Amino acid sequence: ILEESENYYFKTIESIQSLRYCNLITSRKIIKARKSSLRDLNDNKYPELVCDGIIGIKRTVYNYKQLAKYINDASKGIKTEKDAKKYLNDLRCFELIVKDSKDINEDLKYYIPAYEAQRSGRTTELEGRLQSCSRAMKKAAFTFYNCYNYDLKSSQVYILKWWFEKAGISTNWFDGYLASNKNISAASIGISVKCFKNCMYAKFMGAKLPSYKEYWDKKAGKYKPEFFCLSIVEYLLEQAQKINKGKGIVDNDKANEDLMLELLEKFNKFIRPLQEQLNKFYQWLVYDYCESHQHRGIVKNLTGMSSNLNEYKTSKGKYKEEINRKITAFFLQGTEAAYIHYLTKENIQKKYNYEVISNQHDGLVTIGEIPEAAKEEAKKVLGLPYAHLEIKPICSLKEESWWL
Repeated sequence: ILEESENYYFKTIESIQSLRYCNLITSRKIIKARKSSLRDLNDNKYPELVCDGIIGIKRTVYNYKQLAKYINDASKGIKTEKDAKKYLNDLRCFELIVKDSKDINEDLKYYIPAYEAQRSGRTTELEGRLQSCSRAMKKAAFTFYNCYNYDLKSSQVYILKWWFEKAGISTNWFDGYLASNKNISAASIGISVKCFKNCMYAKFMGAKLPSYKEYWDKKAGKYKPEFFCLSIVEYLLEQAQKINKGKGIVDNDKANEDLMLELLEKFNKFIRPLQEQLNKFYQWLVYDYCESHQHRGIVKNLTGMSSNLNEYKTSKGKYKEEINRKITAFFLQGTEAAYIHYLTKENIQKKYNYEVISNQHDGLVTIGEIPEAAKEEAKKVLGLPYAHLEIKPICSLKEESWWL
């Protein structure tokens, strides 16, 4: 991969601008940029709010000079396979951005973005571009006057708290979590804040808390391969590898696995009080809320997107275990997306005098600040009292210069 990154890198940024793409089947040049899709694979039109969220982004403005500088600087610091993968992804995104861009002035350019909806109502930028590149690349692109990056503060925690209230379940755990210091919580487990947040996010989305006995292979005397595919286990194993590397313990699978299991036990102990409440919530969401709001097995989230409950039933008509994770993500992400889409509506942008230039799933990038009145209107219309949209740095100083 390191060799590939060297071969793949073009000597000048100008050479990337001159690239032309072609259809591999017909060999004809691809001239037209991809357009946003307002219909699903079955040709059904997306719900109105989702369409509004897609149509509302007319252009993506970015700082070309800073972006080109980032691509040049990052190419000189590739040291590991992880660095190479990150750089290659950013380089690909850069190519796709500049090939359809037009000048605004010496520093700024813009392109017409294309989006499509996920099953939950979230929107994905086609070809990735400035939605799927690294945080450092986003920071370079969106560094210009009057450009703001907005993020929903602790979005999944607040949204889950809102759903718990709908279910009539105590929210004391969330209140304590929101008031706590995440650095202290992470340190009590022995992991970084980033790893801690990743594990918590996975848990909020319905990730399974691993059971040692369930995944232990007695005959082989080791854990089954699927154990290491569980999201929380993956995060903690990566953290264990970093910790051991700092101690000079490298490429020692046994040491990494042992440390991961220690961290997992501590995390399970930390999350156990919430797990009991989550089990009640899953029961309510599937058997009370979904059953009472479904029509022929179809339920809708706040964006208006649909999910078919029958997809999660066995041949005997019972729900599969995966429904807890799938349907929780559907409703939580849909709630989050609805708020973002509302603020992206054309009439809301015009009313409050700002321009949305990029959708970032749980946030957005704008030219001009979003007034508090606009945020309050979205909260009131959608009935989301805990939605807190705040201006936030796109990345840390360490992330900004990851190659140094």
